[in-house]
Amino acid sequence: MRIARDFIAHAFASAAIAVCVALAIGSATTPAVASENALWDLLDSPVKDESEAFRAGETIVCTISFPISAALFGAEEIDPPGPTNEFLVSELYSPFRVWHVDENCNIMSTWSTAHAGTTMTGLAITNGSPNTYWVVDPVGAVVTEYSRGTGLPTGSTCPLAVGVSLAGATIDSNRPGEVLCVGDSVLDQYVWYDLLAGCAFICTYANPDNSGSGAFGNAIDDAVDPSSCSGTTLVHATGTISEGQVVRVGQYDCASTPSTCSDRWDVGTPLFFEPFINEVVEFGTGDPCSPAKLLVVGNATFTAYVLDQSTPGPSCLPRPWSLVGFWPLDGDGTDIEGCSNAVPLGSPTAVTGKVACAYSFDGTSQYLEAPDSSCLDVGSSGFGGSGDLSIEAWVRTSSAAFQPILTKRATTPGSVGYTMFLLGGIPRFEICAKDGFSPTLCRPWAGATAVDDGAWHHVAMVVRRGGGSRSGEIWVDGVLDRTIPQFLVPKGNVNGSGALRIGTDRTLNRFFDGDIDEVSLYDAALSATQIQDIYNAGSSGKCR
Repeated sequence: MRIARDFIAHAFASAAIAVCVALAIGSATTPAVASENALWDLLDSPVKDESEAFRAGETIVCTISFPISAALFGAEEIDPPGPTNEFLVSELYSPFRVWHVDENCNIMSTWSTAHAGTTMTGLAITNGSPNTYWVVDPVGAVVTEYSRGTGLPTGSTCPLAVGVSLAGATIDSNRPGEVLCVGDSVLDQYVWYDLLAGCAFICTYANPDNSGSGAFGNAIDDAVDPSSCSGTTLVHATGTISEGQVVRVGQYDCASTPSTCSDRWDVGTPLFFEPFINEVVEFGTGDPCSPAKLLVVGNATFTAYVLDQSTPGPSCLPRPWSLVGFWPLDGDGTDIEGCSNAVPLGSPTAVTGKVACAYSFDGTSQYLEAPDSSCLDVGSSGFGGSGDLSIEAWVRTSSAAFQPILTKRATTPGSVGYTMFLLGGIPRFEICAKDGFSPTLCRPWAGATAVDDGAWHHVAMVVRRGGGSRSGEIWVDGVLDRTIPQFLVPKGNVNGSGALRIGTDRTLNRFFDGDIDEVSLYDAALSATQIQDIYNAGSSGKCR
């Protein structure tokens, strides 16, 4: 009861303070990027500048301003979505309005639900009929189905005798039939009911966020074992908070025990600084190269926000000065450095990558090709063209076959260049150089650590040929895997007329079978610190 009373009192207090803020219905802001210093005096004011209210690096696409005193609570995406993602947003208190909005922050329609209770703490969109939805009444401990657009009850009700502080609800879209889940913040648990079986009770599952924050704003996705409620993924358990506390918007994968649950963002990462965030809905197109967006609903400022998660945050790594070619492979072959854009050939598939998205290759005919350009000339700054160079990329494969990652060498006899590849799962490198009138000399390198386990691995090759001595290095996952002696590092020019290819060799006879991401070429020898920084940046990657 204490949590319920605190929640209602805090919601009323937030509403009273925010009445002083004049907000126009349906207004939208222009995109703004949150400051990297998001902690400052946001904690002093209940009405915050939305451009500072979010995790640094998130882009605010637009905002929806609702009528003054509208204490927003529930939000759900309409399923199945249309060409534009659409949502319903509900009001906590009388007149119990429901707004139909879209991802562009347009309010499409509004109606009042004939709600009999004293509060309305959540709503769930019905799977079988997108024209109806369920509303949670925490005081009356009942869920009622209403007609979308009219607010009239359909006659279907579901008594939930689990306490007096029910908050948040969703329909499980991955089970046959209508399975409703609601959150009980007093008992700190989630409860399943079968709507097609007379609202029969199925089971309960304890809130995996053991911080005691409650289950406000929760949503359940994929109750795979309704008999025991195990193997469940719980998302967006936001809980009640006091002003100034960091809200943890998490995604919990509880396939075994709550102790294995992990936040979608790192624990303690500042995301929102509103006094009360009631619902977070993640949505997107399903395209791995179009990062998901968030609809965030809070009652403190009567405002909902649409956030774009594609903007690199402050954790991305500044690009090293020696980078001459950078192909992130985020759905195309663009070279971020502007040197030589690559063309995807054979239709490689865009997939979720180590950083943003990557390309997946079928091992038979798919690759990318960037035309030769003088700006791709590397390793030519030393005496006789014997300078340094480096190559690094993220790869994921389960094949032990010859796996070309990057090749820059023509097919003509005696051509110079280099190839980074895997064989037997071991990272390898071949460098071919021509010193004056001497014949072209090719030397193979081999690492020691196999990376063909189906997981993402970072591989890097470093060629050191300046200062009168020569050596090489193979790095795997930020660790020096092998040092290459001088006799395997030929001196001379390595820049030929061949195209730069990703995912195939110079003869187009062998192809990569797996995924490649963040391919990078440098006109210098990367230091140990630089390689380790790139590896440690992980999914944040190098800044675009």
